[in-house]
Amino acid sequence: MIMMAENKSALIDRIVAAVFFALGLYLVISGTNLPPGAGLYPKVLGVLMAFLSVGLLAQGLKGRVSYVVSISHPRLIVSVTVLTCAYLLMWGIGWFPIRTLIYLALLLRMLGESWKRGIIVSALLTAGVTVAFQYGLQISLE
Repeated sequence: MIMMAENKSALIDRIVAAVFFALGLYLVISGTNLPPGAGLYPKVLGVLMAFLSVGLLAQGLKGRVSYVVSISHPRLIVSVTVLTCAYLLMWGIGWFPIRTLIYLALLLRMLGESWKRGIIVSALLTAGVTVAFQYGLQISLE
């Protein structure tokens, strides 16, 4: 367990709030450039992210933030982060359903799910997303 000093944690909160506020604004702006329907989710997520970051910023400016941070599975955090980055770097390479099914199956396996159940859940989720975007919103995932 790592105990953070109040001043340091307040500074970190302000930095994180600024980053999330900027990311929220970016999502709102980029969501307006997407076709109708497709831009709704990024815009809503961006507004929510910006709104929550303002609360975090206000808390950080008060300077009375103190909490305990505990990282119990650092290898899992690094593994999931590396897998997600690899998935995002392969965006546009290969067929979306196969790429996504493999990503989700590996992610669920890392989180302790059995291979069989992980592949079934991954296939169902991938099929649902593919159908929703390709046929419901008529947005290509390739």
